[in-house]
Amino acid sequence: MKILYAILVTIIIVSIVFVLFQFKPQPQINTKVEISFDKELLDLDPSPLNIPVVGKFKLYNKSKNEIQISEAVPDCHCTSIDYPKQAIPPNDSVEIKIVYDGKKMGPFQSSAVVKFKGSHIEDLLILRGAIK
Repeated sequence: MKILYAILVTIIIVSIVFVLFQFKPQPQINTKVEISFDKELLDLDPSPLNIPVVGKFKLYNKSKNEIQISEAVPDCHCTSIDYPKQAIPPNDSVEIKIVYDGKKMGPFQSSAVVKFKGSHIEDLLILRGAIK
């Protein structure tokens, strides 16, 4: 009877330890991300055909912690995004560039969605202009 009791206690302890190691804490979403841009819409003067059009946006980290851009997604193949891949310290700023290829005559509007690591915050940056 003592052996059966010892086996039962051992099984219970092993089971508890096994269950505890199976549940790892999930990373928490940082809801305290505080950012701002100097502008979210940039209207540019007309540009010549086949010359890339560059729009520069300044991102300010107003959070108490560093933040990082997880991705910046352009709205079409004619647009590319250049953004810093490293973390942005608190109270610092970085530049994000949206580049429209300028290969089509007429007015254009290009945009990009900027997403941040560990946050649900997304911002839309818009670049407008015309190719003459």
